[in-house]
Amino acid sequence: MTDYDSIWRTQDEIRTVVNAVLGECIWDLRYNEQRMAIELELSVTLDEDTVSNL
Repeated sequence: MTDYDSIWRTQDEIRTVVNAVLGECIWDLRYNEQRMAIELELSVTLDEDTVSNL
């Protein structure tokens, strides 16, 4: 059985850190049940300087 409460808490922690670093939502965060993994994917293209700051 999948522990969705734990997944949601982990996603909230990831979302908090990413927003603190980037200052805006430029990503898509979701749980992939087949892989049993949380995936963070950029939804925009970043320039080299921004990528370096990450």
